[in-house]
Amino acid sequence: MAEALRSRKEVIDKWGQDTVRLFQTDAKPDTLVNRSLITALSVSSAYSTAIMTLLANELRLPAKALLRVIFELSAKLLWCLKVSDCDQARDEQCVEEKMARWAKDSLQNEKKLRTDLLMHVQPEIQATIRKQIDGLDLAINSLNTADGMPKFKKVLEQLGPSWDELFRVRLYADFNNTVHLDIVSLCSLVQDNGTKLTIGFDSAEPISHLAQCCAVIMHNIFWAIRTKYEWETQTMDEDFRQSNREA
Repeated sequence: MAEALRSRKEVIDKWGQDTVRLFQTDAKPDTLVNRSLITALSVSSAYSTAIMTLLANELRLPAKALLRVIFELSAKLLWCLKVSDCDQARDEQCVEEKMARWAKDSLQNEKKLRTDLLMHVQPEIQATIRKQIDGLDLAINSLNTADGMPKFKKVLEQLGPSWDELFRVRLYADFNNTVHLDIVSLCSLVQDNGTKLTIGFDSAEPISHLAQCCAVIMHNIFWAIRTKYEWETQTMDEDFRQSNREA
């Protein structure tokens, strides 16, 4: 277990450090696309560190919840960067349009949450929330897109069969109850040996399997970013294969 964690953590850290150096040596203008990708790199790396720390302490359930978060991020990033359905001459415009659709979807969800909150707060707080809603409206209207992002299931379908059939089951459906704790998932942690009940607080997957899931997701994120900028990915791919052979 310790070796699997060490191997996966070292290779993920290496990918992150190498990709940050590429950003530092190949500076990009401040656009929605570039800002989103560098932020996705930073935040996903922080989540990966948290996941590996949890796994090192054998805390599988919260680690799986974070794996679900970065899996969703990886799928949405790849959906935005997938331009095979666009004319090659407008690849960059296609990515920008998809990022704008993602942004619009996020802003609309935030507006809905704040609108729902209005009826539950005191009048003096409502004025502040209304200003926030007005700001969200301005941001939504500034985006040059009529559509939001498709539903997540549709995103996976558009990425291809492996995402829709394999990743959706292994990294989305299987981890659902760690994000949305419910009575079934809670009661499944109770063990009855015939004489007494034992209450557990964690699941039973091999730590090495969850560490591998983290490496797969982070590889997808780094690969998507590097491919977008036409940066080298072969070394990263070989690192990934080597860590699988060692673990």
